[in-house]
Amino acid sequence: MRIKQLAAAAPAWARKEGPDSDVVLWTRARLARNLADFRFAPRAANAELLDIRDALLKKLRRMSVFAAAAKISFAAPDALAGRILSERGLLDADSPSQAAHAALLCAPGEETCALVNWRDHLRLELAGAGFCAQELCDAAANMADGLSGFETAFDAQFGWLSPAPENAGTGLRVSLTLHLPFLTRSGRAGSALKNLDNLFVAWKSASVGTDLAAGGFYEIFNASSFGRSETETANAAQSAARFLCAAEREARRWTFSGEKSVQAADEGWRAYGTLETARIISFEEASKHISAALAAQSAGVEIPVSKSVLRELLILARPAHIALRCPKPSAPPALRDIRRAELIRAAITSK
Repeated sequence: MRIKQLAAAAPAWARKEGPDSDVVLWTRARLARNLADFRFAPRAANAELLDIRDALLKKLRRMSVFAAAAKISFAAPDALAGRILSERGLLDADSPSQAAHAALLCAPGEETCALVNWRDHLRLELAGAGFCAQELCDAAANMADGLSGFETAFDAQFGWLSPAPENAGTGLRVSLTLHLPFLTRSGRAGSALKNLDNLFVAWKSASVGTDLAAGGFYEIFNASSFGRSETETANAAQSAARFLCAAEREARRWTFSGEKSVQAADEGWRAYGTLETARIISFEEASKHISAALAAQSAGVEIPVSKSVLRELLILARPAHIALRCPKPSAPPALRDIRRAELIRAAITSK
């Protein structure tokens, strides 16, 4: 499969509505496993890496979920392709040295993917709309159990072994992308997120540009998979999501009470107007306006564009995706901003 085909549409998890999707945009679960009979991927010889890749791909293809999956290989270095996959949450930002022997299987909709020889021998990557941590963790565990015929690297003291220290233990990473515009505007996002320390949940800004609080997008995730069970990791994500959803909704109610409601609604309408008419727009500016439109919609303001379109644009309007729409990936920023504006106008006016 060519990257251009993949990047032409947003993943299914960005289009759908899910539980608590007014706050939790999407959830991802990643489960890492390594084969006991081979050296870890960063230390393995080329012949070993080929054997690992071929054996795992053959096994994965027998699973019904991957029967019609698209395969992406990394034999030829392609920096733009790597950035696109990173923007879709499928790859780390930096390519490992053995990337030429890696492969990615993407089931239709990208809700279930498998990454082979990318630091770990196998990473099962699942994603869903809204908050669905437990469902994704259960699905990933069931898929890992289906790898019969392979002995995985496991230690009674340290759990599942990995060349990446953060993956040792359960090998499970659960992450949630959150939209907290009203907590951010009220200046309470920092204190709310700090409370996650008690749950062993870390966070980082998912906003773009120099103002990391702009747009109010955040990602929360378990900082380590060591020392906690899969159930404890999923429960911590659930507790964190419930706490932040309640805090954001309370901040939303407070903002839309009294005179503040007119200003908040006006910000949403102005953002929509800019997205609908702008001829040049950076992703930093676009994400701020998408955030404002989504925030107003979450409070009941009837802005005439579907939430799914706005969520899709959070993926499709990213820098690498836009670079692919230009005549050359190295197109100057001004041209990329023009192409982004064209994409956004077309998406908003057609739906």
